[in-house]
Amino acid sequence: MILALIAAVIWKKDEDAIEVMTQSGDMKNVLWVKINNTRYAFSYDHETEKIEMRKHSIKGDVVKSFDNSIFAKEVKEIFESL
Repeated sequence: MILALIAAVIWKKDEDAIEVMTQSGDMKNVLWVKINNTRYAFSYDHETEKIEMRKHSIKGDVVKSFDNSIFAKEVKEIFESL
């Protein structure tokens, strides 16, 4: 699933639109991506053990949660709809 998710992000992202959040030089668990001029935050939720895709901010609406139960086809369909 993670390879399909990475491929989908690279496939659909706007040009030069990937950021990794840092604080005091340390990487945090948030990846920002702009797709069709909409900003999405990808972060790992330690409680649910899923990667959450949120719209506009780290507290925005959850678009989708990803874990190993998601198939590559589903990842593709989600990103095609953005």
